[in-house]
Amino acid sequence: PKDPKVVKCMELTNELHTWFRENNGKNSTCCRVLTRGMEKNSPERKAQCTKFVEATVVKVAEIIIRELNEQEA
Repeated sequence: PKDPKVVKCMELTNELHTWFRENNGKNSTCCRVLTRGMEKNSPERKAQCTKFVEATVVKVAEIIIRELNEQEA
């Protein structure tokens, strides 16, 4: 737990988790909460999940790029 790499990983994971909760409109990361009221195989649910995944991939890329730039500085 005192390994600096583990600590950094936990900080970045927490950053992503907090970002997701604050940006998905329901302050949650739980799929059941995020899709409440939608049919399991509906186009509406698929579109919403796709939107969440797409936004999360972009955020992860931003974090990685930021961290790589900080390491180079």
